[in-house]
Amino acid sequence: MRNRALEENPKLIETRTQYLKSLETIKQANYKSDAIRVIPVVIHVLHTGGSNNITDAQINDAMEIINRDFNKLNPDTASVTDEFQNSIANVGVEFKLAQKDPNGNCTKGITRSYSELTNNAGENVKDFIKWDPSKYLNVWVVSNIEIGAGGYSYYPGEAPNNDANAGIVVLASQFGSIGESNGNNSSNRTLTHEIGHYLSLNHTWGNSNDNNIQDNCYDDDGIADTPLTIGTNSSCNLNQESCGSLDNVQNYMDYASCPKMFTVGQGAAIRAALEYGQSWQNAPRNNLWTEQNLIETGLANNSDANDCLAIVEIESQSSTVCIGQEVEWVNKSYNYDSEASFDWDFPGATPSSSNQENPIIFYNQTGLFNATLTVTTSGGSQTSTIFDAIYVSNSEDKIVAPTEFGFESNQFPMNTNNLNANWYVDQAQEDNWSWNLASSTPGNGSLRIRSTDFDDFNFRRLYSPIFDLSNVPAPCYMYYDYAYAIRTNSTDDIFRLKISDDCGLNWTPRITKSSASLATIDENQLFTFTPADDEWETQKINISSWAGEEQLQFLIELSGERGNYLYIDNIRFAVPLLGIEELIGKTLNLEVFPNPTNGNALIKFDLLNPQTLNFELVDLLGTQIHDLEKLYQAGSHELNLSELKENISPGMYFFKCSIGNYDETLRILVH
Repeated sequence: MRNRALEENPKLIETRTQYLKSLETIKQANYKSDAIRVIPVVIHVLHTGGSNNITDAQINDAMEIINRDFNKLNPDTASVTDEFQNSIANVGVEFKLAQKDPNGNCTKGITRSYSELTNNAGENVKDFIKWDPSKYLNVWVVSNIEIGAGGYSYYPGEAPNNDANAGIVVLASQFGSIGESNGNNSSNRTLTHEIGHYLSLNHTWGNSNDNNIQDNCYDDDGIADTPLTIGTNSSCNLNQESCGSLDNVQNYMDYASCPKMFTVGQGAAIRAALEYGQSWQNAPRNNLWTEQNLIETGLANNSDANDCLAIVEIESQSSTVCIGQEVEWVNKSYNYDSEASFDWDFPGATPSSSNQENPIIFYNQTGLFNATLTVTTSGGSQTSTIFDAIYVSNSEDKIVAPTEFGFESNQFPMNTNNLNANWYVDQAQEDNWSWNLASSTPGNGSLRIRSTDFDDFNFRRLYSPIFDLSNVPAPCYMYYDYAYAIRTNSTDDIFRLKISDDCGLNWTPRITKSSASLATIDENQLFTFTPADDEWETQKINISSWAGEEQLQFLIELSGERGNYLYIDNIRFAVPLLGIEELIGKTLNLEVFPNPTNGNALIKFDLLNPQTLNFELVDLLGTQIHDLEKLYQAGSHELNLSELKENISPGMYFFKCSIGNYDETLRILVH
């Protein structure tokens, strides 16, 4: 990450050189103070609603570890080798979670944000959430760092945007020693190591990530009492002499598996870094511990903040359930310490209210329902409502597969003509899936969505109706037509399709595509994308594993930013190897009886699922006698020829039945 910053701003090399000279001047002045330097800290937890939303206990554990490490209070100093016992530093720096946020509100020094950025974190998380870096040490706890690191930090003055991006990005698995942390010693000390960089320290072998190579003997970290070393790679050889003297393998700034100490020289460098700041820096370290800043961040006089107003967040195990299915609602609220009371309101549910922290309820009617939680602490009450929080469907109201959706009607997401065909879109989110007439294949309408204004990488979700695949043999497939254009080179969209066979409690991923693999045209489309006929493609998905299932549902998701329109149309679901048109033909069983007839013949046909049929009756010369379009439900049906034409004259007629792209014609002889 430092190399990237240097490429963008080569002057940082000169800045670093001048910075190190300034630190050396401060150290040579024998600056010494016994005062503990208190650093306000804010922990930003980025999560996707699961266990990566780490607990307060894990955060407090991580804070305890760094405070022990920087003040020589860690018990494992007793096992530091004799040669370095007299070199262990008590740095005299205390890290405390802030008690006032940038707006002066009561805080516990922890923020929690739902964002997919946690899975591909870098500087993007700092753009997503950040407190003033001149007043707080920002720490972002994430699930995955895009460069593959366990954590990273810039040296003072070298973070992008004139140091405004100063702070530490660290994996939840290497943060503290409990909870999501993997618990090994080097992971437990990752935050200690990265704070070392944040406060100017190099690795013990020098200014690179390339450890355990012989050339490091000709480099140095600029600290007199850390011996020259090639560095250690995830081992702990306490007898290692890589550059002619015993290595300080147990140093926090090595990569060994047994870190336990800073040296006195490193402690002096850290203290010097806390004295230094320049006007051009957005995050001078010498402002953090000042009395004025401790007042502004709520840490003056070591006072403890009163209980804060809770920041109320709630979630359920799924956004879609079926009637009678249990749903656990989970309190994800934070920013309070004391015993709290909880007041839930669940319209349409049984029970409709609860005082439990994590209540279990069920719904006995279909529809979209809100959920509300009020959390009351000694600081007061706070309420949050999620509108259209959950969609409840009836697993008995299913569409018999195979079926298709051409989206010719604007009845989306709700279909008043066929309640079984209702879709679910989270209406609480803006810029979501919608019906349009701009482009389609075939027919007139399609669905589309655009990620231009998505700034948080949260997915916009489209839930399908429930399907019954009892009559569908393997192999079977899902097809859909789609069109998409990349808007700019900065576009970063993600498309996913998932399938559930348990009313949405669990989803199995079937398709994941990024912008490049999703695009159906080669060139970027800066303005509104309206696809031409040849700019659509067809996606085929094998769903044979679910052939015969009585209930199946799919979920389409899009996330990203700066994107263009994605169009979806002509969804064919659970189509057997025959193809849906062939299947309709083989199962329609269209017949006229009796034939020949005196005009009172019955036209019979069968449907596996609801379909709109078009009937046309023409005479031998091609003149249309009658035309009828009507929606029929699944099952066997009869239509009397007299409904199409009363007192029909004798002669030869042609009866045409059309369903979508399928049509079948029968001859009828009237005598």
